[in-house]
Amino acid sequence: MSRFVFALARDCAIPFSNFLARTSKGGEPWAAEVVIFASLYVSIAAWWVNANNYYNLVMTFGYWFMTLPFVCLFSLPV
Repeated sequence: MSRFVFALARDCAIPFSNFLARTSKGGEPWAAEVVIFASLYVSIAAWWVNANNYYNLVMTFGYWFMTLPFVCLFSLPV
């Protein structure tokens, strides 16, 4: 999953691409890994707090995280 986020960040396709495209000396996408692990932790904590709305929260986040950057990118005047 972190490689996918890194690939999107490398192509400037998601917000905060400058940070997420950082790699270690060995070429590992450490910033994307940290963000993935942190988002998993927050996701599990949200599920424990309110399991009824967990699915809606995940689907909404996925929609806005993947769709909004593309809409904003292609709607800018050239």
